[in-house]
This record gives sequence, C-alpha cells and structure tokens, in this order.
Amino acid sequence: ILTRGRGESPARGERPYSHFMRAGLSALRGMWILAAAMALVAFASPAFTLTWAPRAESLGAPVWAVGVMGSALFAAVGLSQYLGGELSRRLGEKRTAVLGAVVQASSMGLAALAPDPPSFALAALPFEVGLGIRSPATSAWVARAAPSEERATVISLVRTVALSFGALGMGAVGVAADWLGVEWALALGACAMAGAAVALSRAREVTPSRPS
Repeated sequence: ILTRGRGESPARGERPYSHFMRAGLSALRGMWILAAAMALVAFASPAFTLTWAPRAESLGAPVWAVGVMGSALFAAVGLSQYLGGELSRRLGEKRTAVLGAVVQASSMGLAALAPDPPSFALAALPFEVGLGIRSPATSAWVARAAPSEERATVISLVRTVALSFGALGMGAVGVAADWLGVEWALALGACAMAGAAVALSRAREVTPSRPS
C-alpha cells in the first residue's frame, strides 16, 4: 500500500484533514449547547461510578451485597438500552435524552440521602436505567446534528471535550469525597447532571429527514 509522505500536498480534488477540522469546529459552534450538555454528563458520571460501591459499604452493605448490586446495575444499563431506543422513536431524541438525564440526576440525589443499603440500592438502580435511556438518544442526536461531510470530525471533537470533562469530574469527585464525604460527591454529580438536563432541554433539536 502506497502512502503519501510527510509534507507532500494532497492529490487533486482531495481535501487535507485541516479542512475537515476547521469545518468541524465551525459546525460545532452551531451545536455548542449540545456539546456542553455532553461535557456536563461526562463530568457528572464519575460521581456515581466512583462512589456507589464505597457509599454502599459505608452504609453497612457486606461485600457479597455490593457484588450483587454491581451485577444488577450492569444488567439494568444493558436492558434499558432497548427502552432508550424505543423512547427515542416515540418521543424524539431530545425528550428522551432529557428524561434520561433527569432520571440520573434524581437517582444520584436520592442515593446521597439513602440511610441504609436497601434504600441505597433502590435509589442507585435508576441511574443505570437513565444511562440506558439517554445514551442511544444523545448518540443519534449528535450524529444527526453534525453535517454529513464533517460528521466524523464533529463526533470526535465532542467526544474529546466530553472525555476531558470526564477527567475533571474524576478529580472533583475525589476531592469532594475526601474532604466532604461520599454523599457530597454524589450530590455534586446530581447538580451537574441536572445542569446537563437543562442544557439538553435548551439544545437545538434536529428533525429526522423523511424519505420522499
């Protein structure tokens, strides 16, 4: 396979990647609220994923119960993916994404207030259900909002921003958990996820194109 060497100009009619990067950044400006919402989701998620097990143990849950809870959470997010796809078809991607984020924010808030392991398990389970509801909707929404020619670049940029905020969220959760307690880390995540729900509700919805 022949490849073009460094410094060689693109072939006639072939656009350099810098063109797609500039076009992707331009397209991203038109959907910045949606990108900000995805960043808030990524920032908030570690508040649950890093703290649910320590929180359950601090409430007195034995190790075997934490393992069972982990299996239930894993199964919940998998099974709810189908529900998320079906809701996206019926309600639209925007409403489904907002619903999923609201469920996740409420779950973290209730988990922070739970007084014992059983109530904590009941409060934590909807977080993964909300994740399964929201994920298909937001993935399709971002893909549909990006122009077709720059779609791959826009999706990559959104994921880069989200992963960066996810790393910030991990650090913030660690600091909050050490200084204030795990329940306050969950409360921080609930506030960030609520902000994501508000941002999703304000983002521009893209109407699916209908075949003629």
